[in-house]
Amino acid sequence: NAKSVLAVHNFNWMFVQATVAILILVGFESVTAMGGEAKNAKRDVPIAVITSLLVQGAFCYLFEYFAANYFLNSGYPMSTATGSSAPIGDMMIMVGDALFNGHGRAFMLIEAVTVFLALIGTTLSCINTGARVTYAMGKDNEVPEHFGMLHEKNLSPHRAIWALAAISAVFGV
Repeated sequence: NAKSVLAVHNFNWMFVQATVAILILVGFESVTAMGGEAKNAKRDVPIAVITSLLVQGAFCYLFEYFAANYFLNSGYPMSTATGSSAPIGDMMIMVGDALFNGHGRAFMLIEAVTVFLALIGTTLSCINTGARVTYAMGKDNEVPEHFGMLHEKNLSPHRAIWALAAISAVFGV
């Protein structure tokens, strides 16, 4: 039932789930990287970080956690999930078939595309944060000083962005 989903069954697994939850919340720190452009950073950045954590953690993560565990307890046994190479995909197909008249596979593929887009967005956020740190280090002459220069037209640390994009592409390949 719904109450058993929320109950703690094993404290060791609770700590594993907590570490997964922290990894899911990656992205809130991108607000802090853009704090230099905020009109009232002392007020707006803390509000943005807390709001981001609340929306991601309290709403999205807990909703997904509850829905997946309730689904596992009711219509998709754990033995079937452990035997599958993509249990979340299987769940999406079953839910999509039920909600969209047999279009579960399309529903699952749409979810896969959104996960891919989220991966790209997270990578861009990391590059943005890294570029701003590299820019600050360039201004302090901790790395070559050309990293501490802004683009004349759009005032972005373009050299640091291109350098980090190249490094990311090498690791990606």
